[in-house]
Amino acid sequence: MVRIKEWRIYGGRIIEIIEPKHQISDLYQMQAMPLNIKVRMTQTRIRGWVEYWGEDNVYISFSGGKDSTVLLDIARKMYPNMKAVYVDTGLEFPEIREFVKTFDNVDIIKPKMNFKQVIEKYGYPFISKETSNVIHSARAWIRKHQPEYEKFLTGEGWKSNASGRLLSYLDSISLECETPGGGCKVQTA
Repeated sequence: MVRIKEWRIYGGRIIEIIEPKHQISDLYQMQAMPLNIKVRMTQTRIRGWVEYWGEDNVYISFSGGKDSTVLLDIARKMYPNMKAVYVDTGLEFPEIREFVKTFDNVDIIKPKMNFKQVIEKYGYPFISKETSNVIHSARAWIRKHQPEYEKFLTGEGWKSNASGRLLSYLDSISLECETPGGGCKVQTA
């Protein structure tokens, strides 16, 4: 069963974000299918994207690995002019970069920051999106409530003793959290 999780506007179109419809048992069943069935399923998915977005708006994310090479081959047999995008992060083997350059119609892009710079600025990536979302929510809360927090630390506008300031501050906020993967909502009085 497919459930719509949320709606978003993208490129002037309303698109629906759906929850995953496959279970682990579906994965095992699909893995056991013959190759020709898997290829036809892939072709159907590609055709659906092209019919919805138009051939000029569909790209293949091409890493130069075996999976994306096969996907690019299947897509280009259907749509010979379909573009591909290769992201050169600087972490790829030179042989992969050279392999990617042997293909036509591949846009090679580089991020503005290399991996080391990303780690230095944002920290090492977390394993789960849920953990990342919690940290993102906490940082957003801190940015939003920095002035109130500074008032709490200095005692400005709060009760004069430290415990009174803390109690006043805690009384002035409410926190609601949704799990799993939900964010926290903080409201001040």
